[in-house]
Amino acid sequence: MHIDSVNSKIGFLSPCGQIKSIAWDYLKNFDHSIILEEDDPLLPKILEVYDIQGIKDGSPTNKLIGLNINNELAKGYPECRLIVVKKVSTCENLIEVFYSLLKNKLNIKKITFISGENCASAEF
Repeated sequence: MHIDSVNSKIGFLSPCGQIKSIAWDYLKNFDHSIILEEDDPLLPKILEVYDIQGIKDGSPTNKLIGLNINNELAKGYPECRLIVVKKVSTCENLIEVFYSLLKNKLNIKKITFISGENCASAEF
């Protein structure tokens, strides 16, 4: 969905609930997930433990699986709550990942994350 004009009935580009729903379809994969760089030496060990525990292809209790994440910046394994990223998982780099996932769904100009007194932002 590309948003290119203000909806005169509501005075916004798009209802906030609709934007949240589109974003959440991808971002729920990050909720309570382990985020590792692709060359992290823990990655093969974690996958090995998941295999031993029988959850490499997902835990039957995991009901929070979002849309597929697999691009030049990140690959998701939502079945087992694992995200593998190309860059260190700083807030700034994760903004870039989120933008790459959402840029074709939403007309994003700026993304800001705020946590307590900390903030990271990027304009596109």
